[in-house]
Amino acid sequence: DPGVQAYWRQMGLEYHCHFVHDERWVIFTPAASALEKLPVVVCLSEVNEPDDHSIISAFATFRGYCDIASQGDCAVIFFAMESPRWNDWICEILQDAAGMYPIDLSRVYMTGHSHNGHFTQEFARRHPDVLACIAPLGNSPGLPTPAVSHEAVAVTDEMAARMESMDMPTCILCGCKEVGGLVPVNKTAHAFEPGINVEGYAASAEGKMAMWNRRLKAERCPQQSAEELLAAADSSNKAIRALGFPSDRAETVYLDGFEHYIADVRNHDGKYHFRVIAIENMPHMVVPSMHVLAWNYMRRFARDRETGAVIELF
Repeated sequence: DPGVQAYWRQMGLEYHCHFVHDERWVIFTPAASALEKLPVVVCLSEVNEPDDHSIISAFATFRGYCDIASQGDCAVIFFAMESPRWNDWICEILQDAAGMYPIDLSRVYMTGHSHNGHFTQEFARRHPDVLACIAPLGNSPGLPTPAVSHEAVAVTDEMAARMESMDMPTCILCGCKEVGGLVPVNKTAHAFEPGINVEGYAASAEGKMAMWNRRLKAERCPQQSAEELLAAADSSNKAIRALGFPSDRAETVYLDGFEHYIADVRNHDGKYHFRVIAIENMPHMVVPSMHVLAWNYMRRFARDRETGAVIELF
């Protein structure tokens, strides 16, 4: 559509669509960039050709990344399918994109909301050498076992061990009013919508703290005792109280009319490779500040294409 092309060009973006196995993927590149090669953010959001509502929804949901790309900071790729196996095609997409555009394959980042956040984490487990960092949105800070999981991808012990064996910088962003009460992790969840059942072990303080420690183990971070977690409720740091766990550094940032509670937990190597961000009064949805804060975290990292090691750029 010439009108759509003109809209993006007015923003300073070049828009192109391509196909992999007869499925559409979309890329935005800045019309002008100071970088010789561009880092790329892969947004897991459906842009299927037969359904043009999906592509409009993708652009609206992740408009913040289009704004960032228009400043010359990165390229943005949109693609998702309803299967982790089909999402493996992103490896081919990235290779194709690097052949057509100035893409830096050492700086590939991935994000997705809700079930696509689960797919983001699954792609990272399958292809840790491809990504430098991930930012799943609307997902639990904890890592539920399959027995209590309602997530699109139930994480088995084998999958959790796979996460523990790799170094994948991760920033999880969610709302403080998500259904199921994801945070604080040290308190029993309550129903925020009529008819939503959050009863049972997975919603109890005991269950949430167990899932949090399962996440910490998978992220190669020290475990936290029940006493430490419960004591976080009385912390002098507001972010720690809101999130419900102790951290190595935490702050509250006021952005777009909401408080954002940000906490980092250092891993066993002393690296800040795991961050959780929760947004005041936010339900299960995506807001622009998520893109800004996730990008601010992800862009710090690169992946050594030969050794697979994480590179901290700054």
